[in-house]
Amino acid sequence: MTLQKQLEALRQAVASGETPLRITTHARTEARKDGLLQPELVYVFNAGSVVEEYPKESRVLLLSYGPECGLPIHVVVELSVDEVVIITAYVPDPAQWIGAVKRRKGVKK
Repeated sequence: MTLQKQLEALRQAVASGETPLRITTHARTEARKDGLLQPELVYVFNAGSVVEEYPKESRVLLLSYGPECGLPIHVVVELSVDEVVIITAYVPDPAQWIGAVKRRKGVKK
């Protein structure tokens, strides 16, 4: 199963209460630095599009625009059948991202 299909299945499992969604302390801290709140992170998990896949870690980088703030928001999510974990969240830096969807040359993952 591709990570995209796994993400879709896990979104449904989280919505139905079958699988928990956990937000790490690191994600909360990084999000707060950019003025983001927990509901915005959950929104990106539910509505975001996949920008990058990290198959070795079973992780995806999601992008959506905050419903309240209108800013682009990146959320890294680890996909597991036991739980879904938001690892980190931030507003992408324009110095590192082109339109929040493509890394600038020389910027490492």
